[in-house]
Amino acid sequence: MNSTLHNALINTSEKLVRPIVRLFLSHGLDHVALADLCRRIFVEEGAAMLREDGQRATVSAIAGMTGLSRKEVTRLQSLPPEAAAESSQRRHRAVQVLGGWIHDEEFSDDGVARPLPLQGEQGSFAALVKRYSGDVPSVAMLGLLRSSGNVTEADGVVTQISPVYLPMTTPLDKLEIFGTDGAELLRTIEHNIRADTDTPRFQRKVSTTELRVDALAAFRELNEREAMVLLEKLNTWLSENEVDEPDSQDVAYVSVGIYFYEEKGRAK
Repeated sequence: MNSTLHNALINTSEKLVRPIVRLFLSHGLDHVALADLCRRIFVEEGAAMLREDGQRATVSAIAGMTGLSRKEVTRLQSLPPEAAAESSQRRHRAVQVLGGWIHDEEFSDDGVARPLPLQGEQGSFAALVKRYSGDVPSVAMLGLLRSSGNVTEADGVVTQISPVYLPMTTPLDKLEIFGTDGAELLRTIEHNIRADTDTPRFQRKVSTTELRVDALAAFRELNEREAMVLLEKLNTWLSENEVDEPDSQDVAYVSVGIYFYEEKGRAK
C-alpha cells in the first residue's frame, strides 16, 4: 500500500472510530477494551479473508497478515464465542410482532392493525405474540412495545400507535442498533469501494453546507414524513415477498436504512 493511500485510510478510519471511542468513554470503558476488541476482530476477519482467497487460515498465516504474534492469535481463537445478544433477539421479535399485526388478517383489517384484546385464544394480543415472538411472554412484549412508544393499553385493549420499532428507554437495544445499523452502512460503502464489484448496492446522500438555520426544523419534519412513507412502503413489499415456510433455507437478509444528520456551522 502506497503512503498516500495508507494515510487516506488512516484519516478516514479516524472519523469512523471517534463515535465509537466517545461511546466507550461515556459508558466507562477505556482504550484497553477497544484494543482487545480490535485484536479479536483482526483475527476473525483475517481468517475469513484467507478462506475467501482459497488459502488455509493457519495461525501462522493469520499472524503474518495481522501483525499479531502466533501466541496471541492462538489465545484469541481459543476464547469462547460471543453469545447472541439478548437485545438483538428482543429487537427482532418486536419487529416480527409489529409486522404480523399489520399483515396477518387475524389481527388487521386491510393492512391496518386492529386494537386487540389483551388475552384470548384468537385475535388477541397474546395470540399475536405467541405466533410471532416464540416463547416471549405477552406481558413482557407489551412492556417492551409500550416503553418504545409502539403501543398503548387501556381497559384490557392494546392499540398499535406505530409499526416501526425504535426503543426509547431500552439502552441495550439502542446499542444494538448502533452496532448493527452502523455496520450495515459501512459494509455497503466498503462493498461499493472494491474495484472488482460488479453489483454495486444503492448508496446515495443529499446534503448542503448552506442551509439556513431557520429552515432546519422544516427540513427535519419533511425528512421524517417522507422517509417514513418510503420505509413503510418498502416494509410492505418485503412482507409480501417473504417465504411461506419459517424454516426455509432459501432466503436472504436485506435492509434499507435512512438516517438524518445535522451539525451547526460549517461541516468539518
